[in-house]
Amino acid sequence: MADLLLLDGHNIIFRAFYGVKPLSRKDGFPVSAIYGWVKTVWRLQDLVRPQKTFAFFDRGKSAARLEIYPEYKANRAPTPEDLRKQIPPILEISKAMGIGVVIEENVEADDLLASYAIQRAEARASVAVASADKDFAQIIGGSIVQWVPMVTPLKSDWQPMNGERVMEKWGIPPGAMVDFLSLVGDAADNIRGVRRVGVKTAGKLLGQYGSIDGILAHADELPAQIRNQLHQDEDLLRRNQRLIRFNLSAEPLILEVPVRRDDDFYKLLLEYELPSLMQAAMERDSSASQALLTWTEE
Repeated sequence: MADLLLLDGHNIIFRAFYGVKPLSRKDGFPVSAIYGWVKTVWRLQDLVRPQKTFAFFDRGKSAARLEIYPEYKANRAPTPEDLRKQIPPILEISKAMGIGVVIEENVEADDLLASYAIQRAEARASVAVASADKDFAQIIGGSIVQWVPMVTPLKSDWQPMNGERVMEKWGIPPGAMVDFLSLVGDAADNIRGVRRVGVKTAGKLLGQYGSIDGILAHADELPAQIRNQLHQDEDLLRRNQRLIRFNLSAEPLILEVPVRRDDDFYKLLLEYELPSLMQAAMERDSSASQALLTWTEE
């Protein structure tokens, strides 16, 4: 159980959109992302059992990061129109489910989510962060756990990632993730890493020297090719650190979840013609059965 479940909104929506077969209403309006979002939220809430759930969404790119690097995320294709259409209904449905929706113009959702996670953890709350984004490994620790999607030949589900599992997967503690990604780069955000430094080399260097500062201080001990490349790319490394490290300078966030409006939620499931979700809603909440039957008959 956790006090808070914090959802990386767009990350989960994109996974839902591409992970669910195309679904549409009779009039052609796409609903696959809506379906996948509700199913994912239910699954995470069942796993985490949070007291409160918040979903964080982007509205534009980070102005601060674009100032540092104008090509930040420039490699990303525009959001598919069928997905874009489903975002307003997802926000409406989320609020009806009693989920707090957090959006701030030109501030990345990741920064807001990380800031809130740390603020609440410092206040002794247990926090579950749901995202496939490995950037969140940098805040794992103490009472913050990241839940990541796990895909196997048999099933797709979510699993917790703590500091021990970060060490097992990448060979580094969570606190070294910013330097790790600064070395290897992050193609998803159009951030180039240091040439000749891959995942294994970065993990080995950080394991031995602790940080980029430590690596550069001992560069003379490294093979000539890597040493020369590190010196050549030192400015790039410093830029990468600024891009990858979460901006935690926001004022303390005071967030409250909206009152859950079950009737509105059930009506929205009918509006978007999602019969399997209506059936699941009835199974999850017996009080929904009569209301759904009444509206269906109308």
